[in-house]
Amino acid sequence: ICFWRGNLAGILRASLRFTTTFTLSSYFLSQGTTKTLNTIVDIIGMWVSYPLHVARIRLAADVRGDFGGIEDCLLSITRKDGVSGLYTGFGLSVLHSFVKTISMKYLNRFMEYIVDRITRDESLRLLLKYIFRPAANILALVIAYPLDIIKNILILQIGRTDAVPMRPLECLKDILLTEGFKGLYKGIAAEILLTYIASLPFEELESSLRDQIWRLLRKYF
Repeated sequence: ICFWRGNLAGILRASLRFTTTFTLSSYFLSQGTTKTLNTIVDIIGMWVSYPLHVARIRLAADVRGDFGGIEDCLLSITRKDGVSGLYTGFGLSVLHSFVKTISMKYLNRFMEYIVDRITRDESLRLLLKYIFRPAANILALVIAYPLDIIKNILILQIGRTDAVPMRPLECLKDILLTEGFKGLYKGIAAEILLTYIASLPFEELESSLRDQIWRLLRKYF
């Protein structure tokens, strides 16, 4: 069970964020949306659900069992650090999302350009996408990951009497002095695995397999 500590908070956060962004997007869709408006909607969704993200991080690291659950975690942080404590690292979270999204967008475009230059054969293109698309998304993850590490460390400091309050740059300096550059990439192997699985073009594979099966049925039956 220890491997799933904080999982419920993560599920609630994802649900709340999706509901918020979907509701706002549906409202603004009738009035005509722009890229700027979509970005604002995404940030609002992050802001509304962010306290649950903080709870997920704290509960996942709660080895000693200091918190009795999500509500106890949020109330404890609020009592010690105020409501602002629930939004520790929010700016870094927004910056991380922006850097990762932009990196993924342009790296995927570059990878698609490479695939187009290599071949026009659809079967080979699908195979190459299994290689290049995850590679682009993993590279984007590597670029943005240090921001996520700093944010998580700042979150783990809130509500603790033995912790020294730090700003993002101070946290970065402390990591580099104590652990070196590798300290900015702790736990990245698990994130790379998740990114790889999420990047696989399952829909295109399913469509390709369906077409192949249909051709075989038509050929033999």
